[in-house]
Amino acid sequence: MPFRKMIFVCSSIVGGQLATIIDNLHLYEEIKESEEKYRTVVEGAMDGVVVVGENYHLKYVNERMAEIVGYSQEELTERIFGDFWTKKARS
Repeated sequence: MPFRKMIFVCSSIVGGQLATIIDNLHLYEEIKESEEKYRTVVEGAMDGVVVVGENYHLKYVNERMAEIVGYSQEELTERIFGDFWTKKARS
């Protein structure tokens, strides 16, 4: 392959990779902004908000939910959702 053509091919590959990196950076910034908006809404909510993960573990609890149930956020994220079911609901 002639040297000139090899330079062109390499430039095309590097250019494509650079474009992908730039696109990914833009997507990362959009996700970051979206997460900040979501966090602001959830943390300022007047309602209790809970995110339940695998095996029904509480992954996130906003401050309002902690106030409602009388536990700290840290205590709640160490629990599973079923801990708060009534005896009747468990059977």
